[in-house]
Amino acid sequence: LSKLEINQYNDWFFLSIFVLTTLIYFSSQLFGSSFFWEDFVEYVYPFQTYAAKSSSNGFIPFWNPYIFSGMPFLADLQVGFFYPFNRVLSFFIDSNGHLSVWGLQFIIILHFLIAQISFYFMMRAKGVSQFASSFSAIAYSFSMMMVCHVFHPMIVYHLAWFPLVFMLFDKSIELGNYKYGIAAGLILGMSMLSGHPQITLYEVFFLGIYYIWQIISNLVQKNNPYIINSAIAGILTIVISVGIFQIQLLTSQELAGLSLRSDLSSDIKTHGSLEYKQILNFVNPHQFGKIVGNPNSETFFEIE
Repeated sequence: LSKLEINQYNDWFFLSIFVLTTLIYFSSQLFGSSFFWEDFVEYVYPFQTYAAKSSSNGFIPFWNPYIFSGMPFLADLQVGFFYPFNRVLSFFIDSNGHLSVWGLQFIIILHFLIAQISFYFMMRAKGVSQFASSFSAIAYSFSMMMVCHVFHPMIVYHLAWFPLVFMLFDKSIELGNYKYGIAAGLILGMSMLSGHPQITLYEVFFLGIYYIWQIISNLVQKNNPYIINSAIAGILTIVISVGIFQIQLLTSQELAGLSLRSDLSSDIKTHGSLEYKQILNFVNPHQFGKIVGNPNSETFFEIE
């Protein structure tokens, strides 16, 4: 076998390792013996159920009539309605019209595999050995930041794709290749739609700082013959990603502009504050009840 063929074989070997690590780590969720909890139950599942049922019925859910007296739904960034993997959830609606809990968990878990693959190839692009790349990919994907936010999948989705975005962005600047810049922009724009504006800000800020540093470094050292193309390719990434994000940002900006929070008095802002007795939650988070799973319930959950 040629060296290239051996490397390709080894890449497939390490990719199979990533599948195995994901299966082992999330075996209890994948095989139905346990489920994600906390915000997954109380926020993610209900919202994604409504989004999946709406899209499966062929309409876009601009409004959510089930909270308070109704409130905007599509404009809520955290819903991530336009994120492609969230729309795959429409295929997990069962005969009773419920979103499969297993299906939603599967999509979240899938991103831990994506994170390993994208981080692995980012490290390989930097010339790191296959073993070190695979080790770092596993460490990144099952790090505290990823695992502790498994109940906040919008964060996991962002972080799963970012190593691949950075790899393509870096190549676009290094080689002055527009194709890499466009590819990075498409993937970054898609991940922005997953619904966590804070991570979006951090990622774009990081890319911006890296871009400025690289361009200035190339100008000073005069070691990049494609400096103009590099500058354009890097800008393409940001322009394309922000352009894709407009489908969500425009509606969310309109909602933010209608918010009364900035004009509220201090008395109104403190209305509905926690009661003193809720200090007990520091000792027992479920002092006043909790939501528990019940497979015999129509909704699979009940208050205990």
